[in-house]
Amino acid sequence: MNSSSDASPVFRVPVVNLALATMAGLVLGAHGSWLGASIALALFLANESWHYRRDLRVPLCVLACASFLALEIPVASAAASSELPVTAGLVRIDGVLGSAARGQASDDFGVVRDFVVDQMSYPLFLKASDAARLPAGRCRVRGLAHFSPACGGAKPRLDASAATLRYEHSTRRIDDVRAALQRRIRVSFAAASARVHGFVARLVFGRGELEDEDLRAHRVTGLAHLLAISGLHAVFVASLLRALLSIIGLRGRTAFACLVVVLVAYAWLCENRAPVVRAVSGYLLYRAAHERGRGTSLASVLAFAIVVNLLLFGESITSLSLQLSFAAVLGIALIGSLKLPASSHAGSRRDSKLRTKLGRGVARTLLVSFGAWLATAPLVLDAFGATCPWSIVWTPLAAPGVLLVLALAGVTAAAAVVVPGLAAAAVPLIDVLGTWQLDLVRAFADWQGPAWIATSFPPEGLAEAILVLGGTFALLSKRRAYFIGGLVAATLLYFLPTGSRHAPSSVTIHAVGHGQCVEALLEGRRIVIDCGDRLGGRIASRRLRASLRRSGRNHIDVLVLTHGDADHVAALAELSDSVRIGLAILPDVPKLGSAFRTIVRARIPLQLVSPGERLVAEGLTLHAVLVDADLAPSNEGGLVCDLRLSPSARVLVFGDHEDAGSAAAASALSGPVDAMVLPHHASIPSGASGATAVTRLLESCAPRLTLASTATRSALDDRWSSAALRPHAPLRTGVSGTIRLEATTQGLRVLTGPDH
Repeated sequence: MNSSSDASPVFRVPVVNLALATMAGLVLGAHGSWLGASIALALFLANESWHYRRDLRVPLCVLACASFLALEIPVASAAASSELPVTAGLVRIDGVLGSAARGQASDDFGVVRDFVVDQMSYPLFLKASDAARLPAGRCRVRGLAHFSPACGGAKPRLDASAATLRYEHSTRRIDDVRAALQRRIRVSFAAASARVHGFVARLVFGRGELEDEDLRAHRVTGLAHLLAISGLHAVFVASLLRALLSIIGLRGRTAFACLVVVLVAYAWLCENRAPVVRAVSGYLLYRAAHERGRGTSLASVLAFAIVVNLLLFGESITSLSLQLSFAAVLGIALIGSLKLPASSHAGSRRDSKLRTKLGRGVARTLLVSFGAWLATAPLVLDAFGATCPWSIVWTPLAAPGVLLVLALAGVTAAAAVVVPGLAAAAVPLIDVLGTWQLDLVRAFADWQGPAWIATSFPPEGLAEAILVLGGTFALLSKRRAYFIGGLVAATLLYFLPTGSRHAPSSVTIHAVGHGQCVEALLEGRRIVIDCGDRLGGRIASRRLRASLRRSGRNHIDVLVLTHGDADHVAALAELSDSVRIGLAILPDVPKLGSAFRTIVRARIPLQLVSPGERLVAEGLTLHAVLVDADLAPSNEGGLVCDLRLSPSARVLVFGDHEDAGSAAAASALSGPVDAMVLPHHASIPSGASGATAVTRLLESCAPRLTLASTATRSALDDRWSSAALRPHAPLRTGVSGTIRLEATTQGLRVLTGPDH
């Protein structure tokens, strides 16, 4: 775009005609039958063979592909009649449940299936036992679920139980065929190790469980895009197929027809997810134009892909997945195609030419990788709070391994459909290569250290506005420098120093279900006490990151972990990689060994509190109240946090202290206190000693208000109705939602609800 020499090819493919063909194919596929799609495909092939009007070839090809894909893609008739609400809560759902489970998120929670409602796809989380009660294939589902809207960088989600859902089996036999093929392919990889099995399932189907360490390594190195089924995988498949067809001597229209069939089948096997369909449709358009000897512009390909996306999926232009896909393509096209400086090497010796050619190939590869990283960096920073520039180098190094594993897995999957016994022979080789690839990414993560974590969050929409302005000036002036400048400016916004937006001193007990996440603001300092839940820390992470975004700073001054249970620390790994943490404070107990290693690896300053020790900081006092106990298997050695919001407002926050811990706290602490977050989610330890310890603690601290972080469906112990405990019955997040305590001149003001 700098000059006429690097201008885009002439715009020669009629997007309007292609859009009309796509809409016709959508109608034909949605309301017609296999016969209609077959007729469209036959017309296209006949046109190619008999040399009818050349202008009809691409529209007919698109018509055939769109018809085929539309048979499987849910449209408005399969969506619910009412929209989901904006706020969290119970909702009545009516839509289509996807046929494949994504795997297990944590413990017995997190078997995820795609639920399509209002032409939008939401992850539906089910317990493993509940998931077994639902059909394995695609089905229609009605009933009740809990809806969590998008918050921070997290997507909206639904949580449900099979007991609250009614379902109807799919009447489309093609779903059963696909499910049977997927099962046969999965069985062929059963001999692989669990680690590689999940990796291969991710590459082939986009569904598979990876070890937490492997997921983290891909996340911090910026290689997570290699795990997600996307346009990159579709291009990999197309490149492998073209190479294979060239080896066996197939070229021209025959090779292109094979390419169409295989790519459409690949998209169908991957359940026609939006990124794959976008990539397949755009790539086939590009190849179709070149097979006919006609050039096509990047604008034409992207415009057609957007048309397909909007018509078939109803996905908004503001969708993060769509934005990342198109930003990466633009970065590769506009930055990766920059001219390299001419070689200054003189001479014509063969080895010199080889070195020059190899050097320019490496430089071009790194330039393409840089273009993809820079174009997506502002979007990644906005959504996830961190980006990794090392991915510019890691992607070219890791992509060949992924390509090789995907190639072997694809051949094995194809063999599994025809000759299952033969497919198993390649599994040991895939196991070795997959293990090597995963170990390579872990080595990258260990070598590079933490990713670049954003310092601040600019005002909503500012980065997008800069990107749009840069792209507009680049389009009007035909100079890509404006596009690159806009990307650089939008990226730098997230690393500018900024002060915290004014907020009163407060304590917020976030509603995270069964878990605990308490956030305190003390004169501009942000202190977080625990960060976990039973769903792998996703809710706690989402709540904290939303709060950080509102403040404008991606920074936690002090992170305190009271003890090592997952429902108190599960979000630590994600937060340590995406949020700046000034200091982490942990009790010196063996149960926190994993958290200790995570903090050291992220290079976060760390301070340990020994049993019986007290640590005093500005506005915060930490007590490890139990002097001697077997701390490894129990919760008793956790910290108690004493927060001073103001001279007239004091709040105590406990971990999961039980009999001995509560009794020790009763001896070490005294009241009165304005509010107390009760130990162990307000549960009373069994036996007479448990009730006695809780009673002593309440009498010693004399809290004016008690609170507890609880799950929605949890009930208070019956012993809270006794005469001694009834006055101290807690306010619970499971009932009231997020609870916020603000310091005022009169004491504490209590706010409750999903938005507080």
